[in-house]
This record gives sequence, structure tokens and C-alpha cells, in this order.
Amino acid sequence: MTAKNKKKARQKRLELQKAYAITDEGGENILSVFESALVTVYECEDAVTKDGLKVTDRWGQVKPHPLLPVLRDARAQVLASLKALNLDLEPLKSVGRPGLYESEDD
Repeated sequence: MTAKNKKKARQKRLELQKAYAITDEGGENILSVFESALVTVYECEDAVTKDGLKVTDRWGQVKPHPLLPVLRDARAQVLASLKALNLDLEPLKSVGRPGLYESEDD
């Protein structure tokens, strides 16, 4: 795992945690799974981007990249963890009326 991909995944986790105020133990566990799956997604995407969607095996046959199923499953895990968090479509916002100069049309 590269540090760059771990850092990107950690940043996404912290953004979600802050935006939706996730502080409970269950939410933390799901975010941990989310972060781990996201690192796998980033790693697979890097490898597939570098090698291409198709690779040649030892007999010269063109085959789909062997990490494509891993990438698919990791993406499914990211989506499943987001679904398990049962997030609302909009992050938490301050309660109350809009400010004096804010219009509802913006």
C-alpha cells in the first residue's frame, strides 16, 4: 500500500465523519471498513491504470487484468459500508433560519 492512497482514504473517512457527525462505535467500525476498502480501490485503480485493462499471460494470450474482480468487489464494499451507515442525503447543517442576506433560492 502506498502512503498516498492511505492518506486519500483517511481524508475521505474524516470528511464523512465530520460531515455526518459519526461518533458511535458502530459507525466507527463501518468507517474503518470503508477506509480499508477505499485503499484497496485506489491501489487497484493505480495498478489497472499502469498496466491497462488487458494483460498478456505467459502463453501470450490477452486476458482481463486480474485485479478487475478485486476492484469490483472493493467498490461494492465501499458502497455497502456507505449504505450501512444509513446516511441522509445532506450532511448536517446548522439549525435555524438562514442568515439575513441568504436567500432560499441560492
